[in-house]
Amino acid sequence: MLKLLIGTSLAAKGMERGGACQPYEGTSTPIQAPERRVALVIGNGDYDDPTATLTDPARDAELMAETLWQLGFDITLCRDADKSAMEQAVRDFGSKLTPDGVALLYYSGHGVQHDGQNWLVPVDATLERSSDVDLETIAVDSVLRRMEGSGSTSNVLLLDACRNNPFGSRTKSAGSSGLAQIAGPPAGTILGFATAPGDVAYEGEGDYSVWTASLATELLAIPGRDLEGVLQATRATVYGQTDNQQLPWTNTSMLG
Repeated sequence: MLKLLIGTSLAAKGMERGGACQPYEGTSTPIQAPERRVALVIGNGDYDDPTATLTDPARDAELMAETLWQLGFDITLCRDADKSAMEQAVRDFGSKLTPDGVALLYYSGHGVQHDGQNWLVPVDATLERSSDVDLETIAVDSVLRRMEGSGSTSNVLLLDACRNNPFGSRTKSAGSSGLAQIAGPPAGTILGFATAPGDVAYEGEGDYSVWTASLATELLAIPGRDLEGVLQATRATVYGQTDNQQLPWTNTSMLG
């Protein structure tokens, strides 16, 4: 049912390769949320490096944008975003956040860990050595700091970025599999990862990754269910669908 709601493709909305980020308006009627909800949704798959190409992220991002639209979020959707577009999108996202609201970042694409931190990889990244990571990619911590600084009551980070790292042979310290654990997230924060720290998640055999498809379904399954319950149900579904090979991970400091 949810797939039928996607309807209009990004191409029909005029988005082009190179990192266009635009406000997203869904095809269904959203709920009236009790607080301001703001989301930045990014799907990166069409990498300049042909060895890094991913087929799911653009569709994953569309699916998540439509799902969050139904849940009353004000959404900016980026597809195949270069570094400049991602930086601007994060700045704009931070400026839209308000105290006592909900801030959410969803990212599907390549991510790497380097020096104990996680970094999101733009489509134009050139990673030839470890020292390139902080110049060519976007630090997850920088997004979290913007969320925390806004005074948002709830900060949500959803990362479907634990895929096999194609840059590993060139960047020693960024060559570890999966993403790193984020220790001590700010109060009021919940982090959802497609798989456990240091492990790798795989693209699904259908139109979407296993984790994102399951998460989108669970977000709409039971009205009013808390996000920790959503992520727990998603974990069980993904673990079963992958023959106990992929175990999604959650880290939370939520206060309510």
